[in-house]
Amino acid sequence: MQEESGETVCSERNGVATWVCPLCQKGQPDRSSMSSHLTEQHSVLPSCVDRLLDIVSLTVSKQAA
Repeated sequence: MQEESGETVCSERNGVATWVCPLCQKGQPDRSSMSSHLTEQHSVLPSCVDRLLDIVSLTVSKQAA
């Protein structure tokens, strides 16, 4: 699935859903792993991670409908 900008936010590989980082496009197996990745690799503040992931998941949900 893709945002209008063309950025992949979530994809499915080999039948397994993958969260794709909106900053570097690196895949993570689940929301928790993506949260850790954003905090550790991109220095996203923990208080901002959930908000960012909520926005991403809302975008994915709207596109799936």
